[in-house]
Amino acid sequence: MTNDRLSCAAVRSLAFGIAALVFTGCTPTGSDTGTGGSGGSSSGSAGGGGSAGAGSGGGSGATGTGGGTAGTGGVTGSAGTTGTAGTTGVAGTSGSAGTSGTAGATGTAGATGTAGTTGAAGRGGTTGTAGTTGAAGRGGTTGTAGATGTAGRGGTTGSGGSAGAGTCQHGQVAGNEVLIVGDSYFPAAGSEIPNELRRLAGGAAYRDVSVGGTKMAAIAASYTRNKNPPPKVVIMDGGGNDILQNPGCSPGCAEEVQAVTDARNFFKTMATDGSVEAVVFIFYYDMPVIKAGLDWMRPKMAAECAASPVPCFFADNQPLFAGMDASAYTTDGIHPNKAAADKIAKQVWDIMVANCIAQ
Repeated sequence: MTNDRLSCAAVRSLAFGIAALVFTGCTPTGSDTGTGGSGGSSSGSAGGGGSAGAGSGGGSGATGTGGGTAGTGGVTGSAGTTGTAGTTGVAGTSGSAGTSGTAGATGTAGATGTAGTTGAAGRGGTTGTAGTTGAAGRGGTTGTAGATGTAGRGGTTGSGGSAGAGTCQHGQVAGNEVLIVGDSYFPAAGSEIPNELRRLAGGAAYRDVSVGGTKMAAIAASYTRNKNPPPKVVIMDGGGNDILQNPGCSPGCAEEVQAVTDARNFFKTMATDGSVEAVVFIFYYDMPVIKAGLDWMRPKMAAECAASPVPCFFADNQPLFAGMDASAYTTDGIHPNKAAADKIAKQVWDIMVANCIAQ
């Protein structure tokens, strides 16, 4: 009995096992994969992912007699493959940059003008007997140490040699080459003006040929008579007697005008002679008896001196005694006393020193 029961049990177990195998083999399965997503569009949108299809569960195994084991669950289907992303659209090509314009050509610089040639230096003036400086040979037309004060206007001096730059050369004019011509202004007070000039010049033998009462034309004639030795410096006055000897002549009358003309001609004569290097023209202080005529004539004579072709220096005595009564500086209202004569001589000498005349 026991063996029979065992045999029946064994048979049933075997039957259930075979049934299980049969049902297992027939069990439906899920789809292996989901449907793939569609490919990306040409515009570059991503493809949709494939949906994962789940496998359908297998049917339950028939219950065997005596209650067999449960059927095995169906195999789970694999997830569908992910769709490939669409290709990204190609970016449009960038436009080429425009070409830069060519810079304009730079203009050619104008040629530099050729510098003008420098003018040749002027030739130094020819010299006089003792060069062309004043006391050292008159420098051209100034009577000083050369018109420029240097080396006789750039030229060499004569026997005196080259004048120094602004230096007065001494010993270029002998005492007897200084000629004093004029009226009684010079012989007054014992010829004090000529004597004081000689003393100031260190005892130089200045020649005085002045004659009292002479008018300007006669003074010029006195110079002409006394040109031996040829004078290099002339100290003169004139014009007073042209007024004094014409008492009815008002200022600017014909006689006074003639005196001015005679002075102009006198300067021309000295220039023509060629030996005179400088002139010192003394003009009178105030004389009460002829003051109006002197006041008219003074600027006229000063102008003639300034325009003289021979260097001329105007020694105006009026400022020396301005504001003083004529009795303080004259012996008779006309002629200078000794003190006045010395003062006049000093004025003349200072002009000669300042301009290197007969030093």
